[in-house]
Amino acid sequence: VETITLGDKRIGIRTSLLEEKATACSMLCCYADELKEGFFPWIDQVATTLVPLLKFYFHDEVRKAAVSAMPELLRSAKLAVEKGQAQGRDNSYLKQLSDYIVPALVEAMHKEPETQICASILESLNESIQMSGTLLDEGQVRYIVEGIKEVITASSNRRTERTERANAEDFDSEEDELLREENEQEDEIFDQVGDCLGTLVKTFKTYFLPFFDELSVYLTPMLGKDKTSEERRVTICIFDDVAEHCREAAVRVL
Repeated sequence: VETITLGDKRIGIRTSLLEEKATACSMLCCYADELKEGFFPWIDQVATTLVPLLKFYFHDEVRKAAVSAMPELLRSAKLAVEKGQAQGRDNSYLKQLSDYIVPALVEAMHKEPETQICASILESLNESIQMSGTLLDEGQVRYIVEGIKEVITASSNRRTERTERANAEDFDSEEDELLREENEQEDEIFDQVGDCLGTLVKTFKTYFLPFFDELSVYLTPMLGKDKTSEERRVTICIFDDVAEHCREAAVRVL
């Protein structure tokens, strides 16, 4: 039994049960991945089970498994619809599923306390955007963009705090190693941000430019000399995607 503190309450948790829960979630993800369109009959049931677990803060592995399953469910649905194995359902079903999963991923991203899992959420969000494509409406794209803005801001703030810690008098080599690892996780987050934005640009092309215009305020500082080489590389790739997929229309925002 492990004891955790939530507010002013202490809660005892049987970790063996949580590990079983995590294993079960992972198995569902594997089934969806392996069966593809064959998993269609169970998509609704599994989605309603796993989506709430995106914010299951008692066990990291449960959240990780739930996060990984989201794009697999969308992929199963998409393939089933495309291959006529969706029991008469069409793209409206995929849209309905996307409307359920994508905002849930963004909300989970807002609240995720672990940077490593935040990167995983971004990865799953990217794949989910790929599966959903133009089924995403303007409001959902805005919600995603606002979420990405928050992620960039939070990551930058954490980096600043680490820099301040590194300048403290009692800073030692052990903490230096820890900070290096934490900053590598931030690089992974920003890498996933770049992938998400790249997918949005490729999917919506010039329609995404107004959103990119807003994001440029967050992205342009990432080209600064005080940023990591990874931050600069990812930012250049994002701008490159905009130039490639929006062509002449991109001139006004680049």
